Amino acid sequence: MDKKVEELEKTIKLSKASYSTSNNLTGNPWSANDYDKLDTYELDEYKEVIQACRYFYKRDPIASTVINKLVDIGVTPLIIDKGKMSDNEYRIIDAIKWDLQEFLELGALEYLVTGLVIPEVEYKAVTKNKLMDLGIKKYDSMLLPEVMWYRDSGAVIISNPLIPSRPVYYIEIPDDLAFFILNKGTLKDGTIDLELYREIAMLYPELVAAINAGKRKVKLDNNDVIRRRYLSNSPYPVPYLYSALEALKHKRNLRRMDYSIASRIIGAIQLITLGDKDFPLAEEDFEQLDNLKSQMTHRESANKDVERVFQLFGNHTLRISWVFPDTAALLDEAKYKNVNSDIIYSLGIPNILITGETERTGTSDPEFATLSPIKTMNEFRRKLLNLATKIINRTLDKNKIKNRPSSIRFENVNMHKFSEFVDALVKLNDGGTLSKTTIADLLGFDFMNEVENRKAEKELLDEYGLTEFDAKPYSPQPGEPTEPTTKPQPKEVKNE
Repeated sequence: MDKKVEELEKTIKLSKASYSTSNNLTGNPWSANDYDKLDTYELDEYKEVIQACRYFYKRDPIASTVINKLVDIGVTPLIIDKGKMSDNEYRIIDAIKWDLQEFLELGALEYLVTGLVIPEVEYKAVTKNKLMDLGIKKYDSMLLPEVMWYRDSGAVIISNPLIPSRPVYYIEIPDDLAFFILNKGTLKDGTIDLELYREIAMLYPELVAAINAGKRKVKLDNNDVIRRRYLSNSPYPVPYLYSALEALKHKRNLRRMDYSIASRIIGAIQLITLGDKDFPLAEEDFEQLDNLKSQMTHRESANKDVERVFQLFGNHTLRISWVFPDTAALLDEAKYKNVNSDIIYSLGIPNILITGETERTGTSDPEFATLSPIKTMNEFRRKLLNLATKIINRTLDKNKIKNRPSSIRFENVNMHKFSEFVDALVKLNDGGTLSKTTIADLLGFDFMNEVENRKAEKELLDEYGLTEFDAKPYSPQPGEPTEPTTKPQPKEVKNE
């Protein structure tokens, strides 16, 4: 009896499961800092709010596509009418126009992502040679916007004043900047940049003085700050992505689940058994198990060029099987449908603007669907246009130029069907409401350039004896008058 028990214990000992980990398994790509909770942020936690908004703008395809399309469609080319300015004066505006256009595009992006735009414009003297390259004459030197940039919204603290429409802004001084100023141009890594230190000291003397005095928060004296809509209980703006954050985090967690399942499939368990209930592995057969382990270890340590069919040698009781997780959740695409709809609804953008099509053909009116995004675009267009006007006027003031452009505006956003747009232009032209110059501009042509082209073409056609227009049915034959030479006289009516 004791002998049987002893043999059974040996069989159980030899039948115990064992495992080995492959060196080629792919680890989990998610870190502890990723969003895995459906928590929400209050607006007073503004730094965390915009950190999340920036994260999802960079990572989520719907959020990034919507914001990029709003910026691309909304920030149309600037149109600056000359007014009473001379040609030479107007060249000053031409010199800064394209940099200003790019600056406004970045401002629109910052407005939608963080809701707070803090522009900084630095003016520097431009020499006569550079002015001549820009086509500006009669000036030996001129002050032009040399550097235009935006402050980091995350470093801004907004106080809660008694009057919400008059907030007070403070800049939280970063530790790196404070160290750089206190050490007279030396960075934490030991690098010395005296030129940058002198430039900061020249442009922002009050900031340098505040840092040297030990302050880590400085009042921001900037009248150009643009703040998106806000609530009465908080001075911080509501970013465009704020209402979509919960849905975006939920979608991120779904993707976390998919990555986790995929990672387990890549690192699936390979189960190797030797022996069964009828032919259990005996102690004298233990060498076979060691031999199989040696073969598998050799396969894992071999290079990547090893053949896909790997030969193992064992007895007839050898069984090799794979253990995979359930992939139904990974392959189910419907789980993203509702969360994507929530994101799109919170952003107020129709599918036709995101993908160019609707979920079901003929179920929506594109013009009605674009009312909400047009309102969003007009909101930041108006505020950015005010900023552009300030920069242009300040540039002219600094150079003592009294004349101003007659108007500064963005080119219209055309969200209508092209055929309806052209029909409207034809009606306005027939009624004498629009000039030919305006019509040409709206259709992307330069009227004066077209006039000069037509003049040159007519001279060339006359030189070769060709007509300007091709003949059409019922056109006058050569030699026939195009109009009657005399007007028909009314018939005389006799009184009976």
